[in-house]
Amino acid sequence: TGNTGEASGTNKGLLETSISKLAVQSSGSVYLYNNKALEIGEIDTVSANRVDTAGSIAAESDSSNLSGITANVNIAIENTSGDLTIFNAVHGVAGNILLTTDADSININAGITNDSGNISVIAETNISQSANIKSTNGTIDIEAETGSITMQDGISSNSTNNNISYKADSDISISNINAGTANVSIIAGGNITDNGDTDTDITASGLRIVSTGNTGEASGTNKGLL
Repeated sequence: TGNTGEASGTNKGLLETSISKLAVQSSGSVYLYNNKALEIGEIDTVSANRVDTAGSIAAESDSSNLSGITANVNIAIENTSGDLTIFNAVHGVAGNILLTTDADSININAGITNDSGNISVIAETNISQSANIKSTNGTIDIEAETGSITMQDGISSNSTNNNISYKADSDISISNINAGTANVSIIAGGNITDNGDTDTDITASGLRIVSTGNTGEASGTNKGLL
């Protein structure tokens, strides 16, 4: 019913782990620092033998499986080595969300949502986005520090009238970025291309683009104009 770990710089800081799969439900915050490839997924019930005063044992088990991450306040997951892959949803209620890797990629295969806060997804290398990102009352900040960002066709990032930033050292492939009445910034060290025909690529009041390559493609070429 409280926090899992503490914010960086607070007391002993983030909970230090060496795990391959994680599921969390917290009425407070989640602060975790993991040292190998990690899946946000589903964990089966865990059973342990309970010893009584007669020396007998009986199974003591969790009530049900647990999947994804849900927290009422902040979520901060830092992976120091290996990919971070999201197979089950990450949901914040009233704080901010940070998902980051120090050395490898982030694969978003399940939704990331925040009811009242900001979302940052920061990968050292690549980001593959195959599920929606939605912030109801905060900004969305996505960065591939030394790699590329690829949004699959039909996938969206929606900030409900708050700013959205996508930044990559290499290419950015876009499906649907929707900031409503707010602004969008897209910065690419390579090309910025349309990766799908399902939706309007970018919806915003203002759009800021910086690219060292092409922005969109000629009509009739691949997916064509943004």
